[in-house]
Amino acid sequence: RLITLKIFVIALLLFLYPAGYLLAEPNGTDENIAGQLKINRWTLLNSTDEQIRIDTAVELLKDPSADARQILLSALWSKDNIATQTSVCKAISQFRNFAQLIPDREDFIQPLMNIIRVQPSETAHLAAQASLIFTYRQVDGHLQKIINSPDLGPSAKKNAIHALGIRSDKEAVSKLIELLDSKD
Repeated sequence: RLITLKIFVIALLLFLYPAGYLLAEPNGTDENIAGQLKINRWTLLNSTDEQIRIDTAVELLKDPSADARQILLSALWSKDNIATQTSVCKAISQFRNFAQLIPDREDFIQPLMNIIRVQPSETAHLAAQASLIFTYRQVDGHLQKIINSPDLGPSAKKNAIHALGIRSDKEAVSKLIELLDSKD
């Protein structure tokens, strides 16, 4: 009986050690994140199934904790994990008609505008869709900076114009008409 208990404990430890190793951060960051948030972070960053990443991002969007918010913001600011960025953008887009359910949603304006500015059009268009959770007034200044910046290339400007073009606001339509007269 004692031998059976020892074997069980050893087997349990051998099982838990690899599970803990898999959930550990590869670069040692986010030591404060534990439990379900750690699992959600790993899943969002590493899952090969897009729908699982989107579902995980939706769950994190509904979570009012600062840790959940930081996981999502880090994913959006990441330059080397496009799959995660697109999944978070798609999850945010699902809240378009219920944007008030996303706690502190204004935190997402800057990273979404950054995606529009620096990513290829496919990813930028998803960020533009996600930006529809904001009013035109909330994003207008950011989009105008991208469009008017002499330092940014044509693809960034096209992405920003696309972000304006998918809006149904009168102001966005007026801005697009103004851009028709632009020499660029």
